Amino acid sequence: MTQVTYIDKGDRIKILDKYNNDRWTKAVVHVKGHSVKKLSSKGKKHRVVEGHYPEERSIRVKVCTSWTKKAKCSGWSRYFAT
Repeated sequence: MTQVTYIDKGDRIKILDKYNNDRWTKAVVHVKGHSVKKLSSKGKKHRVVEGHYPEERSIRVKVCTSWTKKAKCSGWSRYFAT
């Protein structure tokens, strides 16, 4: 199981990497009208990344099982307000 979650309190991204493939999970964060940022689990099973996203923007996330071309990715989440 891989999972990425946006946590409004503190503007953080939580990445869970429990997919048994010996590769780092990729989290993709999109701030509407701003940018796309790619984050990694960095080999950890649970990682929280400080976001510092612009206020009053919408954010969505998706997760991939690895950084390879053969990785399986989720669809985009719904937008969350920052």
